[in-house]
Amino acid sequence: MARIKKAALVADTVAVAHRTGLVVQDPAVEKAARLAWDDVVQAGRSSGALRRELVAAWQRTAPSAAGSD
Repeated sequence: MARIKKAALVADTVAVAHRTGLVVQDPAVEKAARLAWDDVVQAGRSSGALRRELVAAWQRTAPSAAGSD
């Protein structure tokens, strides 16, 4: 069974953490993240509007209680 070299693991982890920091601070990545978040917010609003319209349509098409005798 292979042994894990702790020093190499720590060095790799530090390198990945540093690179991740550089990537998330990249201006193009920040801009794309803002645009994606705006899309998520808009999708939430659209989904809410869809839900409201579905409920309203369901209620409009319901048989009237007085006529169901």
